[in-house]
Amino acid sequence: MRSRGLVHKTTRRVGPGDVIALKPDGIHSVEAADGKQSCGIHVYLVKLTTIERSLLDWESGVACPFTDENYDLMKREFS
Repeated sequence: MRSRGLVHKTTRRVGPGDVIALKPDGIHSVEAADGKQSCGIHVYLVKLTTIERSLLDWESGVACPFTDENYDLMKREFS
């Protein structure tokens, strides 16, 4: 029986100045090495307000709408 949830496919290490491109259906997460802060720039080729984006709740595995409020509720910070 196959799970209906997300399945991890690959891990990529990127460093300062590296650029990666995702396909339109790409799903990703970011984790900073050694507990350091991670910063990134996302570039979209269409108006961002025309794209339906989602966040995945790590605890429940359920997707919810991408809003600033949901992002702040779900971001994980490690010390």
